[in-house]
Amino acid sequence: MPEQLKHALARLKTAGFCWQRIQPLDGGLGNRLWRLQGAGDWVLRLHNPELAFCVDREQEPRAWRACAERGLAPSLCHWEPDFSVSQYAGSSPSQPQEQPLLALMLALHQLPGHWNPVDPVVRIRQYLETPSEALRHYWPQLPQLAAQLALSKLPDGFCHHDLHCGNLLIDSKGQWRVIDFEYAGRGSPLMDLAPWLDGTDPGLTSPLWREYLIQRGLSPDQQEWTAMRAAMALYGLLGAAWSERMDRCHSDRIYSQWRKHYLEQVRVWLP
Repeated sequence: MPEQLKHALARLKTAGFCWQRIQPLDGGLGNRLWRLQGAGDWVLRLHNPELAFCVDREQEPRAWRACAERGLAPSLCHWEPDFSVSQYAGSSPSQPQEQPLLALMLALHQLPGHWNPVDPVVRIRQYLETPSEALRHYWPQLPQLAAQLALSKLPDGFCHHDLHCGNLLIDSKGQWRVIDFEYAGRGSPLMDLAPWLDGTDPGLTSPLWREYLIQRGLSPDQQEWTAMRAAMALYGLLGAAWSERMDRCHSDRIYSQWRKHYLEQVRVWLP
């Protein structure tokens, strides 16, 4: 049993948690997950210390609880800097469904409160002080992409900044909820739409994007599509920079594969 897991379980026993069964769950590329079943049904999330370069662990529990209070996230039952426990709330969707996803994003992006701003260009540069030649090639284009993203009339608001199927849950009643707020902060809602356009044709405007803008009272015109394309390029560069940083730490093929995927998307989506 990993030392971090032993430590977390000992701390939870001290805090009064009781369980009879523990099993690993499929997680993402960062944190490790375990399901605890007994007096309750919880998910133990071991925070990866090697993500300290890119996550906001101080804001994360506040964001999680604010979303949970509005039914947008499962309850956060326990928080410590190196692990957390939330209520078990179902499994990730196998495929996105436009209407529940749209409703979830509309609620998330209008969450009240003060949230630390997330500038994608600043974050990309923070991920890699010395980028590879493949990524450095795009560094001169970052200011232009930021300016194109700012063309959108959508107001900045609370954004998850890692909103993909792996961070969504559907419970037994069909309720959609979001988890893992380590990258959350104030930013452009287009950055949350970006993962759902990954792999689509930039020559064809997305129905999800169009409906989102209409729901926010905006016209899905060419200016807004230019901003969306810039968001797609920035999202791809964020993913590629993150993957390259993690690959340097672990030399794991999975990170180099994701880096390749994101760079391919950047080439497709650059306006």
